[in-house]
Amino acid sequence: QEQYKNLTTVALNSVQYFYDAWQRGELTELEAKRMAREAVIAQALDDRIYFYLNHSQELLIAHPYVTSTYPTDTAAQLASSIQINREGKVTASERLGLENPLIDTMTIIKETHPDDYTGFVDYYMYLHPDDGTAVVHRMDDENIPAMAEHKTAYAAHFAPWDWVVVSGIYREDERASFMNWLLSLAGIAGAIIIVIGFLGWRISRSITRPLAETVLLMKDISQGSGDLSRRLRIDGRNELVTFADSFNTFVEKISDIVQRVVQSNQQILTHAQSLNRHMAASVKRSDGQLAETEMLASATN
Repeated sequence: QEQYKNLTTVALNSVQYFYDAWQRGELTELEAKRMAREAVIAQALDDRIYFYLNHSQELLIAHPYVTSTYPTDTAAQLASSIQINREGKVTASERLGLENPLIDTMTIIKETHPDDYTGFVDYYMYLHPDDGTAVVHRMDDENIPAMAEHKTAYAAHFAPWDWVVVSGIYREDERASFMNWLLSLAGIAGAIIIVIGFLGWRISRSITRPLAETVLLMKDISQGSGDLSRRLRIDGRNELVTFADSFNTFVEKISDIVQRVVQSNQQILTHAQSLNRHMAASVKRSDGQLAETEMLASATN
């Protein structure tokens, strides 16, 4: 509602501008009023969001979508137009078969804000299907037709000319606009959730996969059947990469130690085999010498 209040204030300032121009002698009063009327109705946004002017005596002065209005430039014209408008409402009510006499937005504004004609008002309005006459109902009226639409208007009184600037919005349009905004917001929120979920999944995988590989390699090594030639992948710059690099260095050192142990064992095995051969040769020589000794002993006897 604050937005419509501000917009109405802008339209009211347009009226004030031309009034000041008349006061400064730059325009005649008739020119200032005509230009003020044109400036207000020119600010219409569309056929459902617009500004119009009422005289406080419940007389329509200017409307962007009503071409026929009563003349109000002089005091005599204003008095005549007010009388004709009142009689026309009675005639239209009888012609259209309405239960209550026709009223307009200004009637409700005066009832709701009788002191300054300024503030928010709510009412129902519809265009009669017979001739398009605007029919206004108070919020507490009975037998309001289903075709009537709920409107909220903001009125601002311009006291020097006794004009009232009015802007309004159909509440159904407001609800539709809110729902569209809500759906757009839900779509954006859904997209954000999907992106966050995807990023979370990627981040989770970037943590759990290296950890799983690390656990698998350490388990393989601890069970004594590990392949010490395998290494963890190093990709990126974070704590897990630092851990993987340190782990790889650790495995490399273990691999070097194991290789040196294997080499030492191989050397020991080679020396043992050589010692075996030497011992076998010594035994063979000892056996030969023993045989020769026995032969010599026999010959001596």
